[in-house]
Amino acid sequence: MTELTPMVVFRAQVAAFNAHDVEGFLATYADDAEITSGGGPPLRGRENMREHYSRRLATPLLRCDVISAAAFGCHWIVAHELVGDGMTDAEVVATFEIVDGVIRRAMLMTGSARPSATQESSPGD
Repeated sequence: MTELTPMVVFRAQVAAFNAHDVEGFLATYADDAEITSGGGPPLRGRENMREHYSRRLATPLLRCDVISAAAFGCHWIVAHELVGDGMTDAEVVATFEIVDGVIRRAMLMTGSARPSATQESSPGD
């Protein structure tokens, strides 16, 4: 059995996100987890997250590519990601506090969206 280190939990969360597996994604978070970002109030608890991410993960081409990720201390992951939907990409710096095998808090800082690399190289442009 694989030990649920913060990096293992983080990678499982990204894999579920990319598979558009809402329940698998939520399983990596604590029941009372909190996600904050620059836009709007924090998401608190799995039920609020389920509502938000069910809509978000319904976007067929939505993807998170991890540019780099590092463990910081014994509970934190700091990640640099590129999140795109086939039309636009945005760089994201994210921190995840992972305790007892689940994400307790996530803080997302998103840069400006730009045309997706796949969009820029579309035939017929």
